[in-house]
This record gives sequence, structure tokens and C-alpha cells, in this order.
Amino acid sequence: AGVVAMLRGERARGGRVLAGIAVAVLGAQVHSLWYATAPRDLPIAVVQPAVEVDLPPAAVVAPYDPEHAARKLSVQTALSRRAMGARLIVWPESAFDRDLDTPALTEAVTTLAKALGACLIVNTPRRGPGGAYNTTTVISPEEGIAARYAKVRLVPFGEFIPFGLRPLLQGRYTIRPDDAAAGGRWHALDACGTRVGAAICFESTFPEAARALQRDGARLLIVQTNDAWLGATAGPEQHARLSLARAVETGCWLLRSAAGGVSLIADPRGRIIARAGIGERTVLSARVSTTPRLTPYAAGGWLLPWVCLVGSGVAGLLRVLRRAAR
Repeated sequence: AGVVAMLRGERARGGRVLAGIAVAVLGAQVHSLWYATAPRDLPIAVVQPAVEVDLPPAAVVAPYDPEHAARKLSVQTALSRRAMGARLIVWPESAFDRDLDTPALTEAVTTLAKALGACLIVNTPRRGPGGAYNTTTVISPEEGIAARYAKVRLVPFGEFIPFGLRPLLQGRYTIRPDDAAAGGRWHALDACGTRVGAAICFESTFPEAARALQRDGARLLIVQTNDAWLGATAGPEQHARLSLARAVETGCWLLRSAAGGVSLIADPRGRIIARAGIGERTVLSARVSTTPRLTPYAAGGWLLPWVCLVGSGVAGLLRVLRRAAR
């Protein structure tokens, strides 16, 4: 477009277009070089159990099923054993339907972590002072329960009913009996010597979540989700694609574990290294690097929309002034 504009004599406009293209290309090259030499020395694994692939709305209010819970634990344990040698193993959202503080469950996952010599990163509901929290927990082979993070950005109408609409919706639609509780802030977790940032499901669509996690020291981004609620739609694939932007923005490797798909491992440029489609029961393995420094976007990404807004306003004002001066 810039070349065409210059050939037609619109040199000023053509120059601006070419300058914009040059800045974009230069920015892409700087981003590529920023992490090009980082060694991939951390073995990791992402589990996709595919026990739940297409959940009906009624599952929100279904009673606890011990047989179903035992099956989920059995499948995820077997898949994790196939990842022997991995230092971090990520399980999906709703890996268990009960609080991880249940003694038998705590013992089972701690025993598995010790046997594998790996940190398990699992997600469960957890009761606390404010209610039920959607919680990611690090299970260390040395310490057992080592760190926790409670989901901050909840799904409206899914995890809580906003605007006081519960009385209106109760009885007419299938909704959860009570609202989930939100965590206090986004923060990174220590997992076997690596700082990781967990974004739970819906949170992976928000750039500010990934930026906050990286500023708190996260060297890997982890997404845990259960997209089985979306069924056989384009939703699971779209949700997975959105998370790739978080890898590019922060320059971090991305490990995405979905209960029924789509799970993936992506590098800091957003390229998918390994992938599991909907309904595949498998474990993905790779060696990844931990990024040593903050990206410019993670450090000041909140400024970008304001710069664009002010820049557009100034450009528009200058255009108006030029026309008025003619």
C-alpha cells in the first residue's frame, strides 16, 4: 500500500505506511531474538484425560459421584506415569470434584508425586472462609501441598450470578446452587524450583492476568481448563487459540491442559509444539525454557491502548487542522 501510494504521488501518506510496516517488522524481529537462545532444559508434561468431553448443563447440580471421581484419578495417574522424567506435570481444571484437602486424595497425589519425582499441578474446588474457590495446587514430592492459587476472574452466569439476578433465574434455568468465591490477586507459584503462573480457564483470555503473573516472577504460563461445557462447538478451539496470545505477549512457554481438549504446548512465539484434539486421551511431553526477563509488553502493556487512543486522537486533530488551514 505504501509503495502504491508513493507511485501515485502521495509521498507523505506512503512514507507513513512504509514506516509503520518497518516498525512492525523490526518489533517482530526483536521479539524473536529476545528469547532465541534460551536453553530448553526443563522437561514437562501436560495431561488430557478426556473422561469428560461433552458435559450437559445438568452436571452443574449433579451430586458427587465416587465412581466417576475414582475413574478420573485412575486415568490421570496412568497418563502421568507415562511422563516419567518430567519435572512438572499439569492436570486440567476440575481434575477432582472434591477438595484436595480430603485425606485420601491428598495421600494419593502426594504418593504419585514422590514416585515420579515431579511436581503435580492440579485443580480442584476448595472450601475457604468466603465460600468455594476454584483452586490450583502444586503437589511437591518433598512437601506435599506446596502452594496454592485461587481463581480471581470468575465466569459470570457460570461461576457466579451477577446483578442480583439469582432469584429471577433460580428454577427457570440450571444454575449452580451458590456463587463461587474469587481469589484476592494473581500471583505466581513455586513448583520444583520454577516459578509458574496459572490462569484458570476464562482467565487465559485476559492479557492483564498473564502480565500480572509474569511481573510476580512467573517463568512459565499454565492454563487449566474444562471446556467440556462447550460441547461439540467451535468454542474449545477458539478458547485454546486465545491463550496463544498470552505466550506471545509475555515471551513465556505456555502449557495448556484441558479436561477433554484442546490441550497444547506452545513456545514464546505462539507456535504449537504439541497438541491434543477434542476427545483424545493422552499426555503431551516437551522440554521447555524458563524465560529470564520481563518483556516490554508485560512491563508496560497497559499503556498500549492509551498510546493508541491518544495517537489516533492527535492524528485526527492534525488532519482537521490541516484541512482548516487550506
